[in-house]
Order: sequence, then C-alpha cells, then structure tokens
Amino acid sequence: MRALAFEKEMLATVLEEDCLTVTAKGLGHEVLLVKLMQLYCQQWDQAAKRGVNDGDGDDDAKRKKVPLVLLVNASGLADMLYNAIRNLGGPETQCSPPVVVTNKITSAERSKMYVDGGCFIVTSRILVVDLLSGTIDKSRITGVIVDKAHQITEKSNEGFILTILRSSKAFQGFVKAFSEAPEALATKFGFLSQVMGTLGVNKVHLWPRFHRSVRTVMDNAKPEVEELSQPLTEAMAGIQAEIVAALEMCLAELRRTENLDVSGLTVENGLFRSFEVSLRRQLDPLWHKVSRKTKQLVHDVGVLRKLLPDLLRFDAATMLHVLDNIKEEVNTNQAPSLWLLTDAADRIFQLAKRRVFRIKKVKFKPTQDQAAASNSNSNNKNKKAATAAAKSDFLAFDLPELLRGAVCLDESGRGKVRLMLRMEENPKYALLRHVLKEIQQKVEAAPPALVRRGGAHLVIFCRDRLTAKGIRARLCPQAAAELNSRHLETLFAARFKRFALAQGRADLCQPDAPRAALLALAEELHHKTSLPVETRLVCLEHLRRQLGAASGLQSAATVQPGKSFGLHDPAKGSSLRANTIVFPLNTGQDHFSLLEEVNPNFIVLFDPDVKTVRQAEVYQARHPSRKLRLYFLQYQDSAEEQRYLSDLKREQDTFKALIEEKAGIVLAKSNTVEGNAAALQDELELQQTKVVGYNLSTGEPIMASAMAASSSSSRSKGRVVPSIVVDMREFRSALPVMLFRSGIHIEPATIEVGDYILSPEICVERKSIPDLHGSFNSGRLFTQAEAMCRYYKRPNLLIEFDESKPFSLQAASEMHGEHSNSNILGKIVLLTTHFPNLRLLWSPSPHATVDLFRLMKANYGNPDVAVASKVTSETETAARSDTDVVVTSNTGAQELLRRLPGINVHNYVKVMRSVKNLRELSEMSLQSLTKLIGKGPAAKLFKFFNHEVDPMDESTGGGLVSLLAEDDDAAD
Repeated sequence: MRALAFEKEMLATVLEEDCLTVTAKGLGHEVLLVKLMQLYCQQWDQAAKRGVNDGDGDDDAKRKKVPLVLLVNASGLADMLYNAIRNLGGPETQCSPPVVVTNKITSAERSKMYVDGGCFIVTSRILVVDLLSGTIDKSRITGVIVDKAHQITEKSNEGFILTILRSSKAFQGFVKAFSEAPEALATKFGFLSQVMGTLGVNKVHLWPRFHRSVRTVMDNAKPEVEELSQPLTEAMAGIQAEIVAALEMCLAELRRTENLDVSGLTVENGLFRSFEVSLRRQLDPLWHKVSRKTKQLVHDVGVLRKLLPDLLRFDAATMLHVLDNIKEEVNTNQAPSLWLLTDAADRIFQLAKRRVFRIKKVKFKPTQDQAAASNSNSNNKNKKAATAAAKSDFLAFDLPELLRGAVCLDESGRGKVRLMLRMEENPKYALLRHVLKEIQQKVEAAPPALVRRGGAHLVIFCRDRLTAKGIRARLCPQAAAELNSRHLETLFAARFKRFALAQGRADLCQPDAPRAALLALAEELHHKTSLPVETRLVCLEHLRRQLGAASGLQSAATVQPGKSFGLHDPAKGSSLRANTIVFPLNTGQDHFSLLEEVNPNFIVLFDPDVKTVRQAEVYQARHPSRKLRLYFLQYQDSAEEQRYLSDLKREQDTFKALIEEKAGIVLAKSNTVEGNAAALQDELELQQTKVVGYNLSTGEPIMASAMAASSSSSRSKGRVVPSIVVDMREFRSALPVMLFRSGIHIEPATIEVGDYILSPEICVERKSIPDLHGSFNSGRLFTQAEAMCRYYKRPNLLIEFDESKPFSLQAASEMHGEHSNSNILGKIVLLTTHFPNLRLLWSPSPHATVDLFRLMKANYGNPDVAVASKVTSETETAARSDTDVVVTSNTGAQELLRRLPGINVHNYVKVMRSVKNLRELSEMSLQSLTKLIGKGPAAKLFKFFNHEVDPMDESTGGGLVSLLAEDDDAAD
C-alpha cells in the first residue's frame, strides 16, 4: 500500500515528538496506526535477530534494546489492524504482526511476552492490572500509542495507564495519540487542553480536509462522482414533514424550561445523536427537580429524532410496526406523549397505513345463477326475495373468500370491505436498480483486459445490516417478495397479538392454535361490527395467513412483489451479481482496508457517509491509474440530505474552532503527577536510603532506616503507603484511578467477597444506582452481604451516586407515604434488618468515596492480597474471629438461632460458644439460660421452647406469633 504525500508528512510529525494527531473522518487515521505499528514491528524483528546472532553480553542490556510498544483503546480495531499490518504493503513492510492481548492470556504468559518485547494491542483494563501488579517492567516500555484520544479522561482506564507511567521515574518512553473525531474534542470548553494534559503531550496536529497538503494530493486524482437524487414519495414526504413539525413543537416547549441553554435546541441539531446527549447532560443535575412534562418532552425528542432516519431506512411495513410499538408503549404509561395528541401524529399514522394497505368497499354483484333465478321470476315480490337472498349470501362468512383476501362487514353491516395490500417500496431501490443496470452495461462493454480479476467490480456501502439485507434480497429473484411477505406477517402478527391479549384470547396467539378456534374467531370478526373495521381486517388477514398455511393453500394476497435488480440473467447479469459486495457501515467493523483488498471499479454509496466518501478519495489518489466511479445516492429534500450537509459544515466549523484554540492553548511544562501512590512510595524509599551520618569507628554510612529501627519511637509501625485490594472488575469504574491519584496504592486481585478490601477487617461492596436496583432484583446483593458479614468484621455496602446526577435515591414525586417490600427503600430496610452488622455508606460522587476510604483506613493496617484472594463464598475454614468465636459455614443454623425470641446481636455469639446445637439449647433450664444470656432474654427463650401447643387447636398458632412479635417490638 503506497503512502500518499500528506500521509508521509503526518507520519514524520508523529515520529518527531510526542503529540496528539487529529484527522478528519476517513483521512488516514487507520493508515497512520498501521504504518506506525509496522515500523516498530520491524524494529523488533531487527532487534530480535541481533539478539540471536550476538551470543555475548548481558541479557538485561540486550532486552532493553528490544522495543516494547503498547497500543491501547483500539480493541474494536484489533482484528483489522492485525490483518492490515500483516497483509497490506509490499515486501519492504513485511514484519511480525503485533500480539493481541486479551483475558484469554494468563498473567504469567503476558509477563513472559513483555520480557521478550514486541508490539502489543492490549485492552486498557488488562494493562492497568499488569502495571499495578508489576507484571510489566515500566522501564522496558518503549512507548504507548493511544487510539480514539477523544475518549481519554482522567477517570478512564487509558488515563489511568498514563498516570501510572508518568508517575514512575522508570518510564522514559513516548506517548502518541490519534483521533478522527474533532467534534468530540470541541464539545466542551477547554476539553482539548484537558485531553492533552491527561495524555501528557504538548503538541497537537490538526489535519482537516481543507489542509493544503491534503487538498493538493486529493485534487490531483479525483474519482468520477455521480450524484443522484431521488424524490420522496408523497406519503414519505408527508410523514417527514409531520415528524419535523412534531419535533419543532417539542423543542418549542423545551425552550420554556428554566436553567436550560436553548441556543442549540434546533431541528438541524436534532438530527445528530450528540444533541440528545447534550440535552441530557444539561438536565441530569436537575432531573429530580424537572417536571414530569419536561421529562416526557425529552423522551419524545429522542423518539422523533430516531423516526426521521427510520422513515428512510425501513420498509413500509416495518415503519408501521415501529409506530404501532410507540403507540402501545404510550398506552401502557400514565403520562401520554404530547406529540401523539397532535394532528401531526394522526397524519403520520394515516400516511404510514396508506403505504401498507388500504380499505376498499366490495360491490355487491350477484352470481350468474342468482341473476338467472332473479330474472326468471316475473313477480316483483319474488325478485326482491331472490335479491335479498343473494345479498344475504353475499354478506355471509365464506372461508374460500377469506382465503383469497381479508373481507368483513362494514360499520353498517349492510356491505363488505376488503383489505387491499399495496406495500410501497422505498424509492431509492428503484434508483439503485437503474444504477446497477448502468454498471452492468459498462462492465459488459469494457474490454476483457480492463476487467480485473481476483476482486470485485462493485461495492455497495449502506447504513446497517437491515438495509444490506434488503439490497442483497433484491440481487436475487423472488427474494425481495419473500422478505416483504415476512415483514407483513410480523406486522399483522403483532397487531393480532395485541387484540387477542386485550380480548383474553392469548391461546390463539400460539403457532399450534386449534383450527376450529381460529375459524370461529374469523367468523366472529366478520360479523362483529362494533369493532373498528381496520382492527377486524388486520386480524382477519393474520388468520387468513394462518389458515392458508395450515391448509397448504397458496396465499392469494394482493401484495406488490419487491422487484429484483434484474441481475439474475445467466447470459448477462451473473458476473456482476457474483462480483458485488454489500457492506453495512454501522456494524462496528471498520472498512478502511476493504477497498485495498477488493480493488473495485465502482462504488455505490446507498446512504450518504462523509467518512466513506473520503476513503474513496484516498483510494483513488493512491491508485491514480485505476478509474474509480462513485455513485452517490440520496433522497432529495430529506433529513438524510440535510444531515450529510450539516455533518460537513459542522466538521469544518469544528476544525476552525480547534485551530483557534490551538493558537492560544496553555499547558504546564511538567506533566508529572504529584501526590499519587507511586510518587509517595518513591519518596519513602528515598528517605529510607538517605545517609544521615557515618560510623566513627568503621567509617560506614548510617542509613535513615537504621536510625529509625534503633530509635525507641520506631517500635511502632513506620510510615507506609496506604494500600487497598481492588477487585479486577472494578477497573471499569473511575474509583481506582482516583484512589491512586490521592496517594493510595492499588493492589489488583480477583476477589469473590467484596469489591474493595481496605484492611484485614474492613470490606466494601460498591454499588452504583443502576447496579443496586439490578442486584436487588436478582437477589445477588443478599448473597454478597451474607458473605461479607461472614468473613469480615466490618462489612460495608457503599451506594455511590453519579456526580452529574442528583444525590437522591428517588425523586420527590415518586415517594409515597407507605413503602412496600417491592420499593427500593423497603428492600434496603429488609437488607439492614437481616444483616445488622452491615453498614451503609452513602457517597454523592467518586471524589467523596476517596475521602471516605481515607478516613476509614486511618487507624487500620494494609490488607494482605493473598489472604483476600483466598476468601471465597465456599470457604470451609474459619472466616473471622469475633470474641474468639469461630463462625462456621453452617449459616442456616446461625440464622435460625438469631430469629429465636431473646436472642439478639449482643448475645448470639456467646450462645454459639457455650451451646453445641439447638437441641441442647432447647433442653436448658431457666436458671441456666439466665446465667447465659440474662433474665429478660432467658424468660422469652424459655417460654418459647416450653410453650404448650394443642395440635388440634388452630387458634394457638397466634400465641407463637405473638411471642415473636413481642420480641421484635422489644428489639425495636
């Protein structure tokens, strides 16, 4: 793969110094990563060969010359980068591919690989654990390459990695960061400088599309671009206009909200997902004070924003199904959406139905026999009777007629209506059909020498898998009709299910429902004029399909079959169909190397995408001898077109803003991190090795550690860095990095009981608010609390809130006078009742949690990692010592003992130490119990064990209940 001039310039600036490189979408971001990794992989190959050939010298010295380069935050691109580094390029770029490090590789194996050196694509969480545990030597690291730098914050794992490295004097490597999302770096004021400070770099290089070097290369070899606009159908244009009107109405209502920045509340900004994120970011701190109406408006804006692209992306049946689900969701909620109460919503649903089906009256037309019988009667009275009989037969339920199409009586009951299925096809498929025929003609007319083999003639880029499925279906005959039929069946089945559940006939929704029951319901729906005509016809259409499938009859639905693209002709179209690739963009798979692998002659951009257009331009500039033709398809006067133009304008404005910010950016000269655990540890080691004097007799230096050991005041513990054992899973949160920055040493380990072990006695289970609800619903929290109370003397449950959200477990509007066990507060009360030793810690933010942990560790020593790792919920050995009592694994007997009258948290340990089992306890005298637990508790317990109960008297059960109730009252 030949590098372009601006790509070489970009690579030169990256190699020159530590920096952050921000490129426009599709402008060589992946190429930079590939070239950089290829360079260091080649250096590793050369160093490895020198190490093999040179048999003399120190092994450690030779290992330090072998590069060790780490690529982080690139897990989603790991496979693509691995293949690109290994396959792309000529012989001069051949090298050993990087190693992709995942959790499948053990810690010992990773340690050996790090010692041998090389290039590694490693997940951030694994690298954090390896740095903290010493699995990797920081002095051996040549450098760190950070991808998607716009995601880096001080609380992220990538920021944690850089904090650990910069705080260590042993690390002398480079840091190079890349990003192709300039909009993310300009969303907040000063965010670019924050990212650079976290990365520890002082330079930022911006590469927009209008950069002079980029523009010069791109203008020299441009692909042939043909822009084709497809007008929307009348129904689609009407739906789009009504959605925009409803969205504008919701935004107008939101502008009246206090404490909300209304400058960005426009329909144009509403086309992007960042609009909804920005809106929620403003309202989250005030969410508990926001009215129910405002919350509903925010939800409605998100729904309407998604409907605009869905209209262009989905077929008519799927779009109607989506709208039905929205209405059904609203029906189940107490507060209806405001936009659904407007005329615009009614118009949306009417037009969406018109795109799928229409209801048509059936004219009464007697059969030939009925007409002949009527004409043969000369008497008018007999003629009227014959006509009435014919009309009665016409209105009657007829199964063969139903199998031909859904029909039923109209509202008056004196006529019939029929469901006419006329599913409208998305018009862009017709445009694509025209483009493919043109491409097919060009391929057939081209000389054989110009038709390359081993690749693909055509690549079609579309938005997602659903669109790709529709395109692939139309590349094959009859597949499009089958796809449309499945979508219709899904729509009708969902509507029938809602109707059946509302009528209490859920049994008819099963695939094996009895045929007789289905026929009875069909006949009932045919005559039941009290129900809406549309509901009856849709349900009859579903029944018709079920009955037809059960009878083995061919469906006679009047559906317009989806037209194929006409590429199935063996004499003409088979070669193009076989050499066509349909690639969805929003699948998480990057398509940067796709063009280099397949070498297409034609590219069809079914959905507008800025990044794909740029990559096509780069591909043409890299291969100027190949004539690439790009077909750009878009809907005319649509949200799709507006979004593409807005995306281009927003990117250009963003780069201009970043250029201005770069000119005035101010960064600290030193990027070292002070006050963290590594810095404190280095300070302590320096103090311990400091020379404080010399022995007068021997002349040997006297260290500070020796003086401290001989002093009388140092018999107690010397100063040590506080440490906390942290569970591996907790590195997904921001708390470990904040603890490290505050001066607490982090010991990563896989622990089963608790999340944070602060000391040998203190264990903390951390729960965020969503995790708290999930743990209560699954019952997992009770198991965790039981294990903590069993193995640690001071168990704690930390409930941590998001600092950007209110410090409130429930909104004031959601609180009621009475709390049930299903309520979150009721569950917390039950938890504390069952586990009285469990303490609840409330933290408004991770910052507050750090201060709380430091206070809790003030008078306690550091935990032992090995001991914490051995503690599991299935451990059979002694768990902890509580006044010399061994708590065994028989927790069921302990729980039963604590439920007895007279037994409480103050005396149950003494009872367990003195009594062998419950039987022995029940046989003890009142005097013995008094000596053991006191007069009052002994009386209650003795009365409970010796209470006489008549097994035939049902009323005596209340006596035992009253005893337990009296004990609970006394405990309260």
